[in-house]
Amino acid sequence: VPLPVSTAADTQTAPAVAWSPVCNKYLVVWQDKRNGVDDDIWAAYVNNDGTARLGTFNLTPARAGNQRLPSVAWQPDRRFLVVWEGDEAGNADIYGREVDCAKGLGEVGVIASGAAAQKAPDVACVYGKCWVLWEDLTGGTFDIYGQRIAPGMVFDGVNTSISAAGAADAQSTAAIAANDRADAGCSLYSWMTTWNDARDLALTGLDIWDQQLGDLGVCGGNGSVYGGNAHQGNPDIAHGNGALPADDAYLDVWQDKRVAGAEIYGHRLDAWGGALGADFPIASAAGSQITPAVA
Repeated sequence: VPLPVSTAADTQTAPAVAWSPVCNKYLVVWQDKRNGVDDDIWAAYVNNDGTARLGTFNLTPARAGNQRLPSVAWQPDRRFLVVWEGDEAGNADIYGREVDCAKGLGEVGVIASGAAAQKAPDVACVYGKCWVLWEDLTGGTFDIYGQRIAPGMVFDGVNTSISAAGAADAQSTAAIAANDRADAGCSLYSWMTTWNDARDLALTGLDIWDQQLGDLGVCGGNGSVYGGNAHQGNPDIAHGNGALPADDAYLDVWQDKRVAGAEIYGHRLDAWGGALGADFPIASAAGSQITPAVA
């Protein structure tokens, strides 16, 4: 039976969720227009048995403009980190805030801002360190940028270009997953990000690309996950960590228009972003299948 998390007035959209083994519950966050004027980021805890607890609460009270497109991750042994896109300064910037197990809120931090727009963030954490990614218009077309964040909203380094800033056309819709194994090659901890890429638009349409990240920065160069004809878009990615070294793999999924309509495809990647086997169809029913998610 579906669990109603929020049934407030007006619209609640763009939900995201993360689990905390310390809190022993989920934190669900979403974009909420219950005030009838603009969007805020609201949240609710959900027990591991599927029952909501402590009620809903506003993570962005009294902030001007719209706060939208939240993402959330658990910082192991600390707090949740919630990030979102906000336009209170006149254009879209990226903000973040820590949330504990009982509605305790840290200060709102500005993760990325500037004269150009920063949009659509995602976040993943491992061993207390997080990478936050977003679409950034600083270079004239959207590129993928990132920022490492330590507990307490402490920045580790500066905003960093992930998708080869200046690559032709736009890179967008970034997703990221963390790898909690300590054997991923380029650094002690590892992440993998994936995105839509238009650098070869005239040849192969929109493609899916990836990049390995580490606790010290970017590892190696961008790699193509799938670059066949027609458009591939809206990727998501998750890491699997089984008992065997061969289980240390990511699953990258996306919507794919290589045939009429749209289907869902996937590709397993190793810890460095290399292909494991061939890409494969996940859903190819009649009509269209779009906007996949994976965990």
